Amino acid sequence: RLYNPIMQPDTTNSLFVTPRVEGRCLTLALRGPSINERESNIITTEASTIIEQADDVCSFLVLDMRDVSFISSMGIGMLLDLRNRAGRRDMKIVLAHVGEQLNALLSIVKLEKVLSVCTSDRDLKRALR
Repeated sequence: RLYNPIMQPDTTNSLFVTPRVEGRCLTLALRGPSINERESNIITTEASTIIEQADDVCSFLVLDMRDVSFISSMGIGMLLDLRNRAGRRDMKIVLAHVGEQLNALLSIVKLEKVLSVCTSDRDLKRALR
């Protein structure tokens, strides 16, 4: 595990984003159950700072969605914004632990065409290769 004081969970007071670094993955656990306009603005601000300060060895931005069951159109915009920010750092974005309800919503808006959406640990391992 890489040490980076910015990435240690005890240094963040966020109610919506908990960061950690493991190997080549910068993981941001997002809190839910809903990500609407207010939450998406806070998450974007906090995640942007974390992404900018991430070690260069991080090649994946993993958004852990296990606590999220609904995401509004603003939240979808947030995911696309984070994808672009991660891309500027040569990081591939992966949505991990996507539940059935959220996966159905993401499928409706065809987000799986631009983001790796993983509903199982097996999917996640495959995406992180």
